[in-house]
Amino acid sequence: MPRVAPSHDVLEKSIDGFVYCLEQLFSYIHWEDHIKSNLRKHCKEEIDAKKAQIVENITIEGTLLFFRKVNEFFRDRPPKDEESDDLRAYDFPGYSGAGWIFFSEERTEINKHVAHVTTRGATDGKVDWKIFEGIEKICQKAFPFLDYLTEDFLKDNPEKSEALKRKKALLSEYRNLNIQFIKK
Repeated sequence: MPRVAPSHDVLEKSIDGFVYCLEQLFSYIHWEDHIKSNLRKHCKEEIDAKKAQIVENITIEGTLLFFRKVNEFFRDRPPKDEESDDLRAYDFPGYSGAGWIFFSEERTEINKHVAHVTTRGATDGKVDWKIFEGIEKICQKAFPFLDYLTEDFLKDNPEKSEALKRKKALLSEYRNLNIQFIKK
């Protein structure tokens, strides 16, 4: 059975879930910029340092899982219709910017080291994830999509369009902080 694109109403309701994914991408920046240094100051014992490491690890891996979710959202339209309820950028009428953000090798690394328990995780050791750079790659794809939503898709819903513009402004602040980390 061919995949049926979601209705305009369903797509409009899904925007908040997409924005949530973008907001979560910046959790690692907040960890690095605010939380990590304050937490480490209060680590009096080795057990406290281990607890801080656990929180850092979940922040990194959570961020990488959101990389995966956003990347899947922007994926190319497959040659054969999918049979799923997964939301895709190409579902939005008039949007032409769909396409993978991360190349096959990057997607495989996230899948093998974060999304699944694999032997590669044991044999390859710890991966040096380029999180700040990955966030910027996502922003380069996601911000034009947010513009499409506010200027085209939501043109008949000015209230929701304005609310999304305010959310994008906050995301832009986070993005600017991310760029500062890239430059360090």
